[in-house]
Amino acid sequence: MYESKPATEVAPECRLCMDELPPSGQHVWLITKWGNGFRGLYHPEYGIVAWAPLPALTKEQKKRLREAGYEF
Repeated sequence: MYESKPATEVAPECRLCMDELPPSGQHVWLITKWGNGFRGLYHPEYGIVAWAPLPALTKEQKKRLREAGYEF
């Protein structure tokens, strides 16, 4: 099964599904009408009311980690 790249942002903010639906086929942070949050793909039958892109490291953070010996 092929998996698409997740949607990410450096400072993610929640968006209401009534204003903007999550990107199709991309993993994002989802919040249900019951207040549960989880990483996954959007499906209307899950009762999702809000979503946010997953957090991402800044270029500077990645550079510092590479300099410390971590690889991406």
